[in-house]
Amino acid sequence: MMSVFFKPYHRGAPGSRDVPLLYADDGYAFHCPKCDDTYVHVLDVRLAEGPYDGRPCAEIALRCESGCETTLLFGNYKGNGYCHWVEGIEWTNQSWRSDEG
Repeated sequence: MMSVFFKPYHRGAPGSRDVPLLYADDGYAFHCPKCDDTYVHVLDVRLAEGPYDGRPCAEIALRCESGCETTLLFGNYKGNGYCHWVEGIEWTNQSWRSDEG
């Protein structure tokens, strides 16, 4: 099972190269939640009604370079934070560009 660690990030001045390490093999890089591909693109994001009593959650449309299209959900219910993923990204009209870097 894949595990992701959340690391603090302090934004630098505009144009700053003060960014977290992207290729570090220390559990901070995000992989595809379905197939574990290491090349994942964020296509879109929205605030939507969550699965628990309709409480709001953040939804992130992802497409990995193996072709998986998934939506990652972040939310909370009675103080407990959660994240889940579901198949598909039908809710977005953003498309993936193969020339994206």
